[in-house]
Amino acid sequence: MKTLRTTLILTYVVLVALLLLQRCEWPAGAPEPPSEADSTYVRRAMEVGGEGALKITLLWDWYADVDLHVVEPNGTKLFWRNKEDTATGGFLDCDDLEGGPNSAENIYWENPPSGDYEVSLNLYREKRDSQGPCTVIVFQEGRDPVRYEVHLSPLKKRQAVCTVTVP
Repeated sequence: MKTLRTTLILTYVVLVALLLLQRCEWPAGAPEPPSEADSTYVRRAMEVGGEGALKITLLWDWYADVDLHVVEPNGTKLFWRNKEDTATGGFLDCDDLEGGPNSAENIYWENPPSGDYEVSLNLYREKRDSQGPCTVIVFQEGRDPVRYEVHLSPLKKRQAVCTVTVP
């Protein structure tokens, strides 16, 4: 009976530890090696729009008007209707309205203010079979690019992607 109890307790401890590890963010200094797909998306995103200490690029290959939205630390939302924030230097310089192969949107800051940047996507205008994967690449000075995958559809038109913290 003691052996069974010990085994159950150890199993419980291991399961809790695994759940906690799943929620942890790994330190920026110890990234996993990028996959070949990551490298392809990163190269493609590097070719889109302007660059700065913070650059957020949306990529997709299906027909729809997908919009990149970023709420800055000061509360200003950058997107197609508000393309520039002169206070922060944030600028939406690529706004794709049609979709299709190699579609992209891009927002960047040369010197971004410190704080949290909330990134989200919006399926603004549907066309044909308007659903599919979207890739967001975040370039942040001093860090490796980070890739996020999001699937949009008429049932899931708006989705939060990530929060980027600038120290």
